[in-house]
Amino acid sequence: MHFAILLTALTRLRQATGNPDILTTHKVNNVKYKRMMELVEEVANNGGKVIIFSNWAKVIEPAAALLEKYNPACITSNVKDKDKQIEKFKTDKSCHVILGTIGCLGTGFTLNEANTVIFLDEPWTSADKQQAEDRCHRIGTKGTVNIITLMCKDTIDERIHNIVKNKQAKEC
Repeated sequence: MHFAILLTALTRLRQATGNPDILTTHKVNNVKYKRMMELVEEVANNGGKVIIFSNWAKVIEPAAALLEKYNPACITSNVKDKDKQIEKFKTDKSCHVILGTIGCLGTGFTLNEANTVIFLDEPWTSADKQQAEDRCHRIGTKGTVNIITLMCKDTIDERIHNIVKNKQAKEC
């Protein structure tokens, strides 16, 4: 029982680094969303497309709302017609970004239209992150794909990143 409480608290901390609004009714300055918006604007202005991942719909859905002017596609467990969202990202010239949870968008799709991948938070394992990155590393990919992980210094983000990196190094 004690472990479950700790895991819940850790998960909540991780969610809050992506979307601090989940912990309060006051408006909080979200540096990750701000940086995400800057990156999407830069990529879209240069004719590119972006994939944005998070572990949680509570982080992805507000991010999608902030990126409305880029006509985003969005895939979380709350989305009924995932194929329609994928098709929108692939064929709609006004759709510059697709956002999704790692569990729903991180495997099984080819999204080689994207030239940038942004992680708002890291998966618990390097294998999950590599799977998500591989959505745009497919036959037909044109040019370089940029992978960006947004991480807040001295937070649980940094700690999880180091744990996953160290675990990966031991496995090699």
